[in-house]
Amino acid sequence: NIKNYLLSNEDRQIDMMRAKKEQRNDTNIDYAVEIFKLGESYWKNLITKATEQRALNYQEIELLDCARKSCLTGRIVTNKQAAAINKIVDKLKAVGIE
Repeated sequence: NIKNYLLSNEDRQIDMMRAKKEQRNDTNIDYAVEIFKLGESYWKNLITKATEQRALNYQEIELLDCARKSCLTGRIVTNKQAAAINKIVDKLKAVGIE
């Protein structure tokens, strides 16, 4: 492939980093849409369970509430919020809260 021949190692690394960043963004966008699809009642229920079991800190509860509110307003959460919410949901699943 002539492109690979002409590109320096630095250019290849930049391309690979750019591709990884795009993939992360795509994944977060997909999850942001999934957050919306789960619906307000799902997030409300998850917040209630997490609060009852004291499984999350205040900031994590606020992020889950952001997911709940996004379902009410129709505004999708940001990529950063989606990534953080995804980690919180994984954390809750690890302790048996779904």
